[in-house]
Amino acid sequence: MIACPECDALQQEPRRVPRGTSVRCWRCQSVLLHESRRGTDYVFSLIVTGSILFLIGNAFPLVSLEAGGNGVTTTLFGACMHLWGQDLQLVAALVLVTTILAPAFDLSAMLYLTLGVLRVDAGRASEMPPFSATLLRAVQVVRPWGMLEVFMLGALVSIVKLGQMASVVVGPALYSIGALILVLAAANSAFNPREVWSRLPVRRDDEAAA
Repeated sequence: MIACPECDALQQEPRRVPRGTSVRCWRCQSVLLHESRRGTDYVFSLIVTGSILFLIGNAFPLVSLEAGGNGVTTTLFGACMHLWGQDLQLVAALVLVTTILAPAFDLSAMLYLTLGVLRVDAGRASEMPPFSATLLRAVQVVRPWGMLEVFMLGALVSIVKLGQMASVVVGPALYSIGALILVLAAANSAFNPREVWSRLPVRRDDEAAA
């Protein structure tokens, strides 16, 4: 069941909505659901692109500094370890969660769910893979903890300040993280949880009560 956001009329939600169409309230004709013309394959391509950018952003150096003949190069995980070694364990854990763990879980969960939708639609599977509902709920909880934008802003400010004291070379990881922010935002916007919910089996009343 779904309630109209305008008049609160309770009505049966359709299991499937054709692409490029919308569902309107029977009472006030307000739009309840709208399906984009872009399918799951479009979301899948964004998630794969984001996964590649995420791997590049963690495998290559973020920035290289050179001052007085001494050079320092660090990666994203290396920055977390450096903060930990400076007795800033709380800050290191926060950076690790918000810049590595949360985006990695977001991308992995969406890839898992999107692959399940594609397999069901292609007839290669009769139902969604296990734990789809649990993962979908977990994504909604973990997603706000992904703060790559905040990290990028702090990195740019630090680079500008350090540029006055040392020679700064921006590594490929920083460019990848910048592109990942845009791709991940597009994937989160295009990812429709209803694509997963509509393909999950409907429980009977006795099963729900049990």
